[in-house]
Amino acid sequence: MPTFITAYLPIPLFVVRRIAARDASHAQILYIAFKVVFKTKLVGLDEADFVSGVRDLSTDDDEVARPPPRNVFERVWRCVRAPCTV
Repeated sequence: MPTFITAYLPIPLFVVRRIAARDASHAQILYIAFKVVFKTKLVGLDEADFVSGVRDLSTDDDEVARPPPRNVFERVWRCVRAPCTV
């Protein structure tokens, strides 16, 4: 049974997508309107933070100790996601 959000959220998304798909100038107008309405500022590349919140990829996933699966579904999901080692 759809809720209010799932029933009516696609309508504005569809309208915005259709407007932006017509012409690039419409997309620019929508972008500027978003910036004005929500009062956001542009962040330069030298100020942007690309490091925090990023997982450290230098460690191998096999080295990370995982807790044992709690049920059959978790065991199957781990075998689907990665080679089965359980």
